[in-house]
Amino acid sequence: MQAGHYIASGQSSFHRDNEKNIHSECYACNVGKHGNILEYRAFMIKKYGLDYTEWLYESRNEVAHL
Repeated sequence: MQAGHYIASGQSSFHRDNEKNIHSECYACNVGKHGNILEYRAFMIKKYGLDYTEWLYESRNEVAHL
C-alpha cells in the first residue's frame, strides 16, 4: 500500500499533508494508473461528500503558508 493523494502532493503544497486528501492506495492504482482518479473521486464523494471533494479540487492552487 502507498499513500495516495487525491490532489497530487506535487500539485498542491496546501493539501500535501491534509489527512482527508491522503488514503491508502495500491501501487497499481497510485503509480500504474496515475492515481486512478475516476475511482478515487467516487470514493472521495462517498466518504466526504461532493462539496468537500470539489473544494479540494478548486483550492488545489492555494499556497501553504508556514
